[in-house]
Amino acid sequence: MSDIIPFPRSREKLIRDIKVEFNQNNLEKVYELFEEFEQHFELDETLSLLKCATLHELGYYLELREETIILLKQGFNNYDELVLYYVKSLNNLKQYVEVVEVINQIIDEVQNHQTRMELFPLKEFALSQLEQYNNCLLYTSPSPRDKRQ
Repeated sequence: MSDIIPFPRSREKLIRDIKVEFNQNNLEKVYELFEEFEQHFELDETLSLLKCATLHELGYYLELREETIILLKQGFNNYDELVLYYVKSLNNLKQYVEVVEVINQIIDEVQNHQTRMELFPLKEFALSQLEQYNNCLLYTSPSPRDKRQ
């Protein structure tokens, strides 16, 4: 009786499969392949950005936020792209205060002008959502006169 030991797919084969599936827009399959890949190998910078793009497109914003935090702490070179994914994840998670705070903190660190141009509308959107929320509070909170009755 022989024990068969399953070998994981080779690193190169998995990378190739990830890229093919991504290009064919089979994002659920890409996500599964990343799960398999990360069981055996470390993601490099290129694959990490591809994973972020996949998470964003799938709408997995909480996981995207966590992933970008880890990658930013590791000091990857593509700071601008990672920060953009991070802010987009916060925005989609409706964490508008954090969106504004993060953009205010990082705007001078962002090197690419295009990234800045993408951050400003996100900040404006977050500010408009906060303003809308504050206006709702003003109109729904009882007036001082109502409290006395």
